[in-house]
Amino acid sequence: MLVDKLLESGVQDYIVKGGEQNDILQRTLHHAIERQKLVGSLEREHGEQAEFVRAIRSGEVDTIAGLGTRAKFIRLLDAGVVEENERLVLELTRTNKELTAEIAEHKRAEEERLRLLTIEHERNNLRDTLGAMERVLGVVGHELRTPLAGVRAMAEFLLLEDARETQEFDTFLKSIHDEVIKMAGIVNDTLEVTRMSSGTAKWNWSGVPVAQVCDEALETLRPLVHEEKVDLQLDVRPENLVMQGDAGAIRRLVVNLVSNSSRHTSEGQLFVEATRETRDGLDFVRIQVRDTGEGMPPEIASRLGEAFALNSGMIGESHVKGSGLGLAICRGIVAAHGGTISVETELGEGTTVTVLLRADLSEPASVQSATNITCKVLS
Repeated sequence: MLVDKLLESGVQDYIVKGGEQNDILQRTLHHAIERQKLVGSLEREHGEQAEFVRAIRSGEVDTIAGLGTRAKFIRLLDAGVVEENERLVLELTRTNKELTAEIAEHKRAEEERLRLLTIEHERNNLRDTLGAMERVLGVVGHELRTPLAGVRAMAEFLLLEDARETQEFDTFLKSIHDEVIKMAGIVNDTLEVTRMSSGTAKWNWSGVPVAQVCDEALETLRPLVHEEKVDLQLDVRPENLVMQGDAGAIRRLVVNLVSNSSRHTSEGQLFVEATRETRDGLDFVRIQVRDTGEGMPPEIASRLGEAFALNSGMIGESHVKGSGLGLAICRGIVAAHGGTISVETELGEGTTVTVLLRADLSEPASVQSATNITCKVLS
């Protein structure tokens, strides 16, 4: 059998079994190529030998070094000693053809196995995506259903003939306006998370003056922060700190982080700091948001950055104040800037969010490879 011959020849690693790694297949192909060279060399020698035998038989050569007279060589030839080499060449040629065919078959089998594995991986990804989409759609429906019911009730009241004369008219009208804005925000944020997850988000890459962007973000939020109870501060060092990135996205990142902190800080301090940092020879901008608010319990901290995870019924805590879309968007922004997000929190003491952004990226990184938010809960 072919396998027995290969084992006897010391080339048992020529056999490629289903599921073997590609390096074994490559090594086998290398050995087959070397074997082919050997067979070619033997075939050339066989041709030369045949020509030499012809010369001996025809009398063109009378004496052969090491063998003696022509007659003695012919006796050896007739006894089959010389022709044994020819048989070996033929046997090696046949074995090589069988081995080459077997390697080709195993290579085709390996390619088919890899193709099926790829299909299975894509099928699992599609199933997970569809499952996540169903969950998100269900939560979005839940998030919109309650305010829509309230808006409908208030609108029906306002449609009454004497509604304008009541004290509730202006209050209900403002409530309808506010609820519509909130619902539009949920829809827009959901679309933004979807665009980032699918890799279709658009980025405007340029030099970003970090101090200016952070200051604009805080100015947007100052009316929403109880400044008489919360001390909101900003420190950017150096003041002329510049990085490559999307200015609008970084502004939104700061707005989301500070907005989250302000919702959990009724009084105390809220401090935003931006500095340059070097790690492993790479330039980063570190943006840190620290508050002295209520902190987070472990069950909420472990789900940070997952859209709707915190108020989809999986966690029903009073600490939940939002859909989780803001931090999901932050994850995408940070991923595009080649960075990471880490959180350190202590219940009743406050939370610190640290963001590292690559300062020297010439173009956005892949958002689809966004890493999870790492969180440490202090006790």
